[in-house]
Amino acid sequence: MVIFYADDDPVDLVFFTRALKRIDPSITCVTASDGVEALDKLFSQTHKPDAIFIDLYMPRLDGIECVIAIKKNKDFKRIPIIIISNAINKKEVDQFNRLGVYYFLSKSTFEDLEASLRNIINALSGQ
Repeated sequence: MVIFYADDDPVDLVFFTRALKRIDPSITCVTASDGVEALDKLFSQTHKPDAIFIDLYMPRLDGIECVIAIKKNKDFKRIPIIIISNAINKKEVDQFNRLGVYYFLSKSTFEDLEASLRNIINALSGQ
């Protein structure tokens, strides 16, 4: 399984990749540190990820702008997108729901992150 994760916080990137490795060491995690880098990496890869995790608040392009660009690309329409953030308001949730976002994940403790990721990975892999 290949997971893509875009987040401008280097600590969150480390926690996320560490949690994935604890869940399943065979998972490959490709990361980006902002929205522009995320789209560049996503659209230049030959192998599409199985899921895309995007931080809501990032420099250059935020999570909403990234989701809109990803959903416009026909090769990515069916890839689940998970928004990950410290805070999200109802207006943003409504907008993401209209865009077809798969799930919202709150940033919290490492243990909570690992448990949430485990549930998402199991759901995506049909377990």
